[in-house]
Amino acid sequence: MFWFSKNRKIFLSLSIFLTSLIIFGCASKQLKPAGFLNDYSNVENGKKRGLFIDRSKEANLASYKKLIIAPVVVHFAEDAKGADVEPETLNEFTGFLHDQLSIALKGRFEIVDAPGEGVLLLRTALTDVLSSKVLLNIAWHTTLAGLGTGGAAMEAEFVDSMTQERVLAIVDSRKGNRAKYFNGWSKWKHTEDVFKKWAKLIYELVE
Repeated sequence: MFWFSKNRKIFLSLSIFLTSLIIFGCASKQLKPAGFLNDYSNVENGKKRGLFIDRSKEANLASYKKLIIAPVVVHFAEDAKGADVEPETLNEFTGFLHDQLSIALKGRFEIVDAPGEGVLLLRTALTDVLSSKVLLNIAWHTTLAGLGTGGAAMEAEFVDSMTQERVLAIVDSRKGNRAKYFNGWSKWKHTEDVFKKWAKLIYELVE
């Protein structure tokens, strides 16, 4: 009986601790510009954790039927955790993200190479990457708290290909899905999953 009571107290304390970590993480998201976008003055909270957007009130997004997808670049903030990641790995990430964007957005636009009337240009930068801590993800409770979960941050904007006027800008920072437990057993699986989520999210924003 004593053993059960003691371990019950430990379990309750751990649950409270993990819950507080999750709540704090959800409440602490703030806009952290990396400097890729030229203007952040109208970028506002997008009502989804980690997402900030700027949607032009003058431009008619529906009038654009074609899209140029510029190569994804790396533009790390000064305090980026991914600053020490190997260039080869970063090249793989930018290529992977570009492919995901192309797959998602071809359902909305005709993908083209040249600017013109009715053509948008999508500029995207990877502003941070965070690897999973595999040893931490072996234990379910640290995975639940997101302590070892990988993720990434990015900035992107759709601009008129002729005038360069902004139509839509997106700033997002997030970690992988904690429920996908086995993703944490790979160094970059959560990060790649975030790239896929971004492609889906951006498609939804311009659909």
